[in-house]
Amino acid sequence: MIAVALFLPSGDLGDWLLRGLAVIGAAALGGFGAGLVVQISARLTTTRQAPRPVLRLIRILGAIACGLLVAFALFHAGGPGGGGSGTGGGKDAGKGPYATSSGKDALPAKEQPKIGTPASPRSMRVVVVPSTDGHYYRIDEQGAAQTFDQVKEVVAFRRALATPLEKLIIVLYENSPDQATLVVQQLKTLAQDNGLTPEISEPKGKIP
Repeated sequence: MIAVALFLPSGDLGDWLLRGLAVIGAAALGGFGAGLVVQISARLTTTRQAPRPVLRLIRILGAIACGLLVAFALFHAGGPGGGGSGTGGGKDAGKGPYATSSGKDALPAKEQPKIGTPASPRSMRVVVVPSTDGHYYRIDEQGAAQTFDQVKEVVAFRRALATPLEKLIIVLYENSPDQATLVVQQLKTLAQDNGLTPEISEPKGKIP
């Protein structure tokens, strides 16, 4: 151990010596304790002393076991002083032009299509679509087309909410039924009968 200590930095020498002495002391105590246990056990079981070769062997094994356990506990975590947590990162880490993606490399956000007046809790958009079975209306431009009676039910439900409906937006694309047709006019009448403001929105293009 003295030979090892000669090659250690002066700041760590005392720590290493203390650890080494702790290991030696633990080995001595382990050998003494193991021998004592064997002697007491022999007295209690046979009323005779344990054979000296057996006692010597037990003491040696006890010393080795205790010394190894203490050495493992003291030296397993690393040398004196530790190695630091390494949380600081490298110098100037994350700086410079490559720290983040430049604006030209970033993907542009997908723009939402601008179709008439945006819907809100107080407004409902109804797209009028061509139909042969009476399903002319697509509510809030989502899902399958509905009948006029189904639209009436939705209007009644929305008017009963905490934020009641105030406006009915009738969306007519280029291939929607004409504004003068009955399927469009009855939407206007439905809005007026329920105290809503009817509004016509005519975005360009065909029905998506």
